[in-house]
Amino acid sequence: MSVRPDSKISNSTFLLTGFPGLEQDYPWLSVPFSGIYAMILSGNCLVLHVIRTEPSLHQPMFYFLAMLALTDLCMGLSTVHTVLGILWGLSREVSLDACIAQTFFVHGLSCMESGVLLAMAFDRFTAICNPLRYTSILTNARIINIVGIPGLQDFHCWIGISVCLLFSLTLLGNSVIIVTIKLEPSLHQPMYFFLCMLAMNDMALASSTAPKMLGIFWLEAHSFEFNICLAQMYFIHTFCIIESALLVAMAFDRYVAICIPLHYTTILTTPMVIKMGLGGVTRAVLMVLPCPLLIKRLPYYTKYVINHTYCEHMAVVKLASANTLINRAYGISVALSVMILDLGLIATSYIKILQAVFRLSSQNARSKALGTCAAHVCTILVSYTPALFSFLTHRIGKKVPPSIHIIFASLYLLVPPTVNPLVYGVKTKQIRDRVVGLFFPNRKISEN
Repeated sequence: MSVRPDSKISNSTFLLTGFPGLEQDYPWLSVPFSGIYAMILSGNCLVLHVIRTEPSLHQPMFYFLAMLALTDLCMGLSTVHTVLGILWGLSREVSLDACIAQTFFVHGLSCMESGVLLAMAFDRFTAICNPLRYTSILTNARIINIVGIPGLQDFHCWIGISVCLLFSLTLLGNSVIIVTIKLEPSLHQPMYFFLCMLAMNDMALASSTAPKMLGIFWLEAHSFEFNICLAQMYFIHTFCIIESALLVAMAFDRYVAICIPLHYTTILTTPMVIKMGLGGVTRAVLMVLPCPLLIKRLPYYTKYVINHTYCEHMAVVKLASANTLINRAYGISVALSVMILDLGLIATSYIKILQAVFRLSSQNARSKALGTCAAHVCTILVSYTPALFSFLTHRIGKKVPPSIHIIFASLYLLVPPTVNPLVYGVKTKQIRDRVVGLFFPNRKISEN
C-alpha cells in the first residue's frame, strides 16, 4: 500500500497496489479469486443454514462450526472484495479511516478464528477423553419458551403483520437518513452526526427484537436457548441506554447552538462528537453487563416460560427459584439512574434554551430557534413516554392486564425507531429536500 502522488487526492487517501509485477495478469488472477469469494459466501452460508434448520445438529461441535463459518464469512467480506476491486480495476483508492477499519476487522476476526479453533479442540478433547461428562460440560442448555402476548394468541398472525411493517419502515427510514446525511455535505454537522448515530442504534434495537417476534407470531418459534435469551436481553437494554444517551447529546447540541452559538464550532468539534458517542456506548455496556452475570448465578429448576415477546430483564429474573433481591435492586437502580440523570440533563438543557429564546427580541427569531428543537422534542416524547409506562406498570401496575403491558413494552422498542426518521425527515428542511431529490430528481430540478 502506498500514498498516491496526486495533488487532488488528500493526504489521508491511499492507493492499494495489489501484486507488484503481475499487473498484466490481473484479469486472469481475478478468476480464481472470484471463485474463492463465491465459495466462501455460498459454502459458509450453506453450513449456517443446515446447522440452523437441522435439529440433530444442535450440538456443541456444530455450534462451534457455525461460529467458524460465520467468522470465515466475515473475514471474506472484509478482505476479498477489496482484492477483486484491485484486480478488476474498479477501485484502488482507500481512505485512512477505511484502511484502519479493515485492519481492525482482519486482525480481530483472525483472533476470533483462533479462539474458535481452540474451543473446537476442547470440544474434541472432552468428547474423546471424558465422554461420560460431555453433555454435562458442554450441553447443559436450558430452553426458554416465550409465549408472546397471553390471551391474544389467536391474533398473533395479524399482530405479526404490524410488527413486520414497523420493522420494514425502521430499516428503510433509518437507512435513508444515514445515506442522506452521508451524501449531503451541508448535513455534515454535529446535530446530524448524532442523528446518524441514533438511526444506527434504532436499526440495531429493532433488529434485536423484531425477527424473534415475527418467529413467535408467524412460525410458532417460541423456543429460545437460555444463553441466547440472555444475549438478547443484554443487547436490548444496552441499545435502550445508548438511545437515551444520544438524546441527551442532542439536547446538549441544541443548548450550545441556541445559548452559546458563537462557541458552537469550537465546543462541538468532530472529536468531541465521537467522544460523546463512545461515552454513551461505554456507559451502556458497563451498566448492563452485570445483569446477565447476576442472572447466570441463579438456579432455575422448573419454570422456563416467559409471558412476553422478548427476553426482558425482570421477566427472566422472575423465573429463578431463589432470592432475586440483588437482581431486582440492581435492575431498578440502573433504570432509575438512567432515566433520572438523562431526563434531568435534557430538562436542564431545555430550561436554559427557553430562557435564551424568551430573551430574544424578534418573534421570528424565537420561532426559528424553537423550530430547530421541534424534532428532538418529538423524539424525546416518543421514546420516553412508552418507556415510563412500561417501567411503572411492570412494578406498580398490578391491575394492568399482562397483555396491555406486553403490547406497550413491545411498542416501546418498535415505535420510536420507526417514528424518529419520519419526524426528522418532516421537521428538517435539509433532510426533506435531499430525500425528495433522491427519489424525485426531476421534481427537484424543476423546482430549482
